[in-house]
Amino acid sequence: MLKGAKEQELSYQGQSSIKSPNDRLLREKSLEIGLKKASEERCNAIREEYPYLSKFFAALQGVSALMSQEDLQNIWQQSAQDGTYSFDDFINLLGEIGLAEWREKEQRYKFADIYVYGFGMSRRGAI
Repeated sequence: MLKGAKEQELSYQGQSSIKSPNDRLLREKSLEIGLKKASEERCNAIREEYPYLSKFFAALQGVSALMSQEDLQNIWQQSAQDGTYSFDDFINLLGEIGLAEWREKEQRYKFADIYVYGFGMSRRGAI
């Protein structure tokens, strides 16, 4: 993430129309770009590590990073259910990977920010 943010910051050098911040090292935009690059790299790595979940990862495109159990179960049934493991086992796997966690307060699953951009998920409602 920092590598991508640093590269973005360095791209501003020599541009007189863009002033350097004097109260921080990195601009918010640079950090966002760095997060996007880190997310893409991490998602590519996880795709390689779990190739049998490729349909599930593809099904995440455009869905909210904060979803109900019912929504997640529907995606699982359509893309990842192959009879070798239950939905509960699948949820445990997502937790072990660090992909998603149950949020008791919202009664929803929250996908980690590092995966949201790389899988093309929507941040709508996912704070």
